[in-house]
Amino acid sequence: MNRSILIVDDEASIVFALSEYLRAAGFEVVATTDLEVALACLAATPFDAVIADFRLHAAADSRSGLDLLAEVRRDHPRTLTVLTSASADVDLQMRAGAAGIAHLLEKPFPLADLALVLKAGECAAPVPSQYGVWTPRPGSGPTH
Repeated sequence: MNRSILIVDDEASIVFALSEYLRAAGFEVVATTDLEVALACLAATPFDAVIADFRLHAAADSRSGLDLLAEVRRDHPRTLTVLTSASADVDLQMRAGAAGIAHLLEKPFPLADLALVLKAGECAAPVPSQYGVWTPRPGSGPTH
């Protein structure tokens, strides 16, 4: 069975590019530019992974992709979470780590790196840092 992926980004061109690449790589993809549609999809369907951009300008209630992925981690703890951002600074890295986000990829990133992260799952070895991929080590996140 192919892994199911939900992609959420407010830029239609990025949604299209990621969707086409990941479908060609053998993933089942649902993609949207709308946060509310993404939430409805998550309520109706379990996904193996959710990829969300940090800035979702079209979100009516000002929630970010980080907020969405934090909800995914809370409600679906086995779902792999990948946050993308054009500026993955230290503050965002810390916030993503505190929220339990599995991976943070800084745009632009090679699509092959995203496929590698998705195929490897939560225990993926870090992808080389020159590609802007931040991968927390298992157990390095917050303890509850």
